[in-house]
Amino acid sequence: MNLFGVEMNSFVYYFCPFPDKQIGASTITIQAPTASLGRQSQMKERGLKTMAAPSAEILRITTAAEAPARDWESKLDLIKRTVAAGASPDELELFLYQCKRTGLDPLARQIYYVKRQGKGVTQVGIDGLRLIADRTGLYAGNDDADFIGVTDSGHPAKTRVTVYKMVQGQRCAFTATARWDEYYPGDAQGFQWRKMPHAMLAKCAEALALRKAFPADMSGLYVHEEMEQADRPLQDPQQPVEGEQLAESLNKAFDSSARKSASAVAPDGKDAFGYAPIRWPLPKMFGEPATPSQEKMMLAKADERHVPSELLADVKRLVLEAYGLEDEATKASASLFIDWLLNADDGALDTAIDAAGKTEPAQSVGS
Repeated sequence: MNLFGVEMNSFVYYFCPFPDKQIGASTITIQAPTASLGRQSQMKERGLKTMAAPSAEILRITTAAEAPARDWESKLDLIKRTVAAGASPDELELFLYQCKRTGLDPLARQIYYVKRQGKGVTQVGIDGLRLIADRTGLYAGNDDADFIGVTDSGHPAKTRVTVYKMVQGQRCAFTATARWDEYYPGDAQGFQWRKMPHAMLAKCAEALALRKAFPADMSGLYVHEEMEQADRPLQDPQQPVEGEQLAESLNKAFDSSARKSASAVAPDGKDAFGYAPIRWPLPKMFGEPATPSQEKMMLAKADERHVPSELLADVKRLVLEAYGLEDEATKASASLFIDWLLNADDGALDTAIDAAGKTEPAQSVGS
């Protein structure tokens, strides 16, 4: 296959317009052209030097099959036991497809498998969406979140984020707005939202803007903060409430203050390495098993707080023992340990890790 040749003043100049790079396609080798024997003899007769033929292999394009395998693909059993625990075969296959499609690493917690209302769904972290955008080569940054208005509860009413993308050489803006009343998951599971309202709402707005800018790369990908509201029960305001549903609603309304006071304050003396929980679990939670989502939350928060994985089970045991709890597998125990991981200061964390390092190893969390 010949490239381009231009003859000027008896000299022959050859050039290749293709840079030396790798892209996903079939393997192609382009042969560089050489001067014909007649042309070489003419140039020698005139006392001119002939150009040495360049290397025959100018461009090599690597196929996807030749590309090195992703590290996580060799650890599918580990993913089944941890990241995608509880997934059906079809759900696991769909999750792995999304991992390969997006190029995100499930073991690095860039992409997640989550059960919502009994159905397995794939979610990503906001850093995962940023990584996908960056890999396109067209991501041109974003503005800091702009918070507008305040709700009656004192939280930001809405948040606006602008993402930039290069389109035909121009830096174009893609703006999206997230509203508190649409994304707040409710008081039952909105602890993190009340603690960090600006950060949580800003993630939702940024995710919306990134999908606007890169729909081909991010369609169907949602961050955890966007999806928390999916677990919030819906009630049609136009639908009448009757029978048992009415009785249940009335019981909840009249009993809410009593239940709140029963769980609002932890019993005296419940202190783990200097941190006392603000809320104490409801009595029924002590008889219910910990959920897979709680187990995943424990692992994620422990990783964020840099708790050594080999000491995590011992840290958990010591914290719960300090609270006077022996059963570590209940929903209440998981809730208290997650609360401790979220709110204990660094001094308490270091003390617990040091103490765990001096004890006999316990069974791993999540096993």
